[in-house]
Amino acid sequence: MSDHKDKLKYIKPLEIPKCIFCGALPPLTGEHVFPRWSHQYLPPETQKNYESLRGVRNPHDLKHYEIIRPGDIRHWTVKCVCHPRCNNGWMRTQIEDTAKPILIPLIRGEECRIFPADQARLAAWAVMKAMVAERMIRGHATTHHQHRKYLMRHLLPPKQGWGVWIGRFVSDTSKPELERYHPLWEAHPFRLLPDNLAARRPNRSATYYNSQASTQVIGQLFIHVFRSPMPNLIPRWKFELPGWGSLFRIWPPAR
Repeated sequence: MSDHKDKLKYIKPLEIPKCIFCGALPPLTGEHVFPRWSHQYLPPETQKNYESLRGVRNPHDLKHYEIIRPGDIRHWTVKCVCHPRCNNGWMRTQIEDTAKPILIPLIRGEECRIFPADQARLAAWAVMKAMVAERMIRGHATTHHQHRKYLMRHLLPPKQGWGVWIGRFVSDTSKPELERYHPLWEAHPFRLLPDNLAARRPNRSATYYNSQASTQVIGQLFIHVFRSPMPNLIPRWKFELPGWGSLFRIWPPAR
């Protein structure tokens, strides 16, 4: 398998024609993937640019794209939502503001008990950020528009096809190479098909994505969001992380 790597200095942000939640026409505003109040818990701002690595893989080829964007990642915004109804409306007052008191102790690494209602608020916030972030790159969005409508109307993630896990992220000070590694956001879009449909395809190359796993790290809080149309996949998904810790599923709510 060949390995090809290109370095791209800058990629113009994807133009979003209308609000991804309510469908309002421009002008649109930028939604922060990392809200301003969380910046104090992120690594200090030291660089004028930030890098991201994109990969495309199939059975015959592997390509990596290193993308350099101007500014600090803490100021990463995606211009995809309207201001009065969504960005400054339910997204802030009914999701961000209600999740913030639960998020801060977890970000600080404090031990706390999370009740089912808290799990739902955290999951709604994490799913909202995942829906926004995936609109950054053309072809990487896997969320169906009905799922975004569901989040807006019910202030909860869709009941099927979505899973959210959280855990504690602590750098290993005994290993300098790991201590320096502090990821803030990772996304992995991919395609899943049932066996009968996969058998009809002439090859295994993905022409589009229908699933995605994304990870966000703020301070000591590790958030993993998984979405896929495959039935029964989320309830059966298990994580085994020997020697590292545990991930706890908060959506669908656990006990």
